[in-house]
Amino acid sequence: IVTDGLVLALDAGNPKSYASGSTTWRDKSGSGNDGMLVNGPTFSSDHGGALVFDGTNDHVTLTATASLNDFTATIIAKVDSYRFGWAMFFGADDSDSFIAYEAAPNRFRVQDTSSTNSDLIYNSFDENGLNMIQVVQTGNDTDWYLNGSLIGTSTDGTYDGMHITKMVYYSDTSNLGMFAGDYHLAHLYNRALSTSEIQQNYNALKGRFGL
Repeated sequence: IVTDGLVLALDAGNPKSYASGSTTWRDKSGSGNDGMLVNGPTFSSDHGGALVFDGTNDHVTLTATASLNDFTATIIAKVDSYRFGWAMFFGADDSDSFIAYEAAPNRFRVQDTSSTNSDLIYNSFDENGLNMIQVVQTGNDTDWYLNGSLIGTSTDGTYDGMHITKMVYYSDTSNLGMFAGDYHLAHLYNRALSTSEIQQNYNALKGRFGL
């Protein structure tokens, strides 16, 4: 795994990151950005380990917040259902930042701190299947990779940075847990990874997850 710029590394299948029954999801990046599990997400041993969120009120709060301009996010997860059509991967409780997928229009979205959206419509996302999503933000452009392949680039034209404080949670809804399913791994980098680095991370993880 590429480590340069890594500011969050959570892996439910790594016993140094998560032990079954714990309320702490430990950050292995060295940044001290541990996740605190709220309302009882459970553990599944599938593919080495996942935290299972109920889509009602389960979520994760991060010990330290991440303020990101150019960034890269990696998500490995299986979504079982969608709250109001959304699966929220990263979010915040005091700003508009989030990274998510909306099922109805098959839309990936990065939303920045000014509530500006960068959307990509993609019609072949494997809903209810295990997926590896890699998001690379450079300037106003967002590159989206799904299971190792670039699926498109979106832009908002006025990207204003991200402020991440939560996972599977977003502030503009009364339903805290907008993700129901298995969340295996989450990485955040404070820089845009290159195409070769994106492929390096995919190759390092694909065998474990059968991608």
